[in-house]
Amino acid sequence: MGMSSAAHRSSNHHKIMKAIGKCPEIREIKKTRKGWIFFATNGSTFNYHPTAKAPRKLTSFLRQNTKMSEQLIRKICSV
Repeated sequence: MGMSSAAHRSSNHHKIMKAIGKCPEIREIKKTRKGWIFFATNGSTFNYHPTAKAPRKLTSFLRQNTKMSEQLIRKICSV
């Protein structure tokens, strides 16, 4: 049996969602069929779909659109 049928680790994504929810620069989080959409206060959006590459893309989004410290961003996205 290959890894393709394995579920994503929901605990890691729960940690990400909890941290993003506390960020004042993220004004809204909408649930979609396959993930979430983050709305930043500056008008930017990020479609988060839990995959292996998602934390790297999320890191870039957080650096550009929030005032989170680099240490906090690394902690969130190193799941």
